[in-house]
Amino acid sequence: MRLTVRSLVALCLLCVLASAASAVDARKCGKPGSRCEVLAQNLENARSISRIQPDGTFFVGTAGNAQADLIGELISDRDTDTSAIYRYTEARGLQPWIGGKPSQFMMAFDVSSRGYVPYQAGINGVEILGNDLYYTILYNRGTANYEKRSRSDTADTGISFGEVRKVIGGATTRSGQDVLLADLGKAELDLENPDGVLYPVADGFGHHAGEPVYAMNPYGLLPSGSSVWVADAAANDLFRIDQGNNALHLVTVFPNRLQTLEAVPIKVLQGPGDRLYVTLFFCSNAANQDAQGGIAEVRPDGSFRMVSFNRLPISAAVGPDGFLYVLEFSNMYAPHTGRLLRTTPKEYNDFNGRPASDGEVLIENLDYPVDMAFDAQGRLVIVESGTLDSFLVDGRVIRVTLP
Repeated sequence: MRLTVRSLVALCLLCVLASAASAVDARKCGKPGSRCEVLAQNLENARSISRIQPDGTFFVGTAGNAQADLIGELISDRDTDTSAIYRYTEARGLQPWIGGKPSQFMMAFDVSSRGYVPYQAGINGVEILGNDLYYTILYNRGTANYEKRSRSDTADTGISFGEVRKVIGGATTRSGQDVLLADLGKAELDLENPDGVLYPVADGFGHHAGEPVYAMNPYGLLPSGSSVWVADAAANDLFRIDQGNNALHLVTVFPNRLQTLEAVPIKVLQGPGDRLYVTLFFCSNAANQDAQGGIAEVRPDGSFRMVSFNRLPISAAVGPDGFLYVLEFSNMYAPHTGRLLRTTPKEYNDFNGRPASDGEVLIENLDYPVDMAFDAQGRLVIVESGTLDSFLVDGRVIRVTLP
């Protein structure tokens, strides 16, 4: 059979349409014939999911109820502490597990937009190793403990605490001892603002143009062996905690682009072999659809290279098939534009982004997804925050059988 140019074009078009048709539509999740089921919904500011145990058990971190926190501060001048960790089992579904953790609705200074943005602070990452439960948390509370702590970048109290904590035995019991592993706020001050980010303008709350931005927001974490790896989304760096002596080591700093375009590392994950991957969110997608963010492979010496470029990548995982799966938060921050893509790690020699994302789209129309994990059957569990409004309670957990 002889293929003409016209028939080749038609064949390529059919391939594109077939690929698009095979992608799972997250808006149809739970409907008959869908490859997607809803495991839980109506979550408050959902942030993360842990590894999934062989029996299907996993944990979800939430930053808490913004409305309750704001009312508590403004009306009764009290801390409501609504941040929580939930536990999912096949028998009981998603249930509250550990609650009452510090949380706060705050206004945080954004260097790129040169203004303040609303943010619900509380638990970010959650992970398990053996019987222990680990989590990261950001909150504002009390009197400053460290010199210059009041030079934090938050507008309300000016005092931020960014911590990495472990609940001993917390994967099996609610009453395990909650211990501090690292204070990244103290590290930001001790290391004298390692990412070098400066205030581009005076912020109206005592910070002047050219001053260091002492900011911290510990997010994704990966406990592995005797170490805990932690990405700080505000300080733009990666730390390693030695669990033997709780020593905190700065592994690498992810540089800015164009002075004010911050890398925003979110998720830390185990790559193939001993490779360590970190998602770089790059909050730069408000005005264009370019793939400015991506996945960085961090080497043992602290250097790194990009292995994938993507649009607002907020999480990633290496699947049971060995492919790299990347979760994109949204397109230009519009609702129901999150995607899951499957790709293979590349060997990029630059840090400059690409016009389009690497990979094949497998799931589309996700509503601000924030994290994901594979279960023992190869199904993908995704947590959606469901909104950009911290006051709405519409996060959900879905499970997808991939095409």
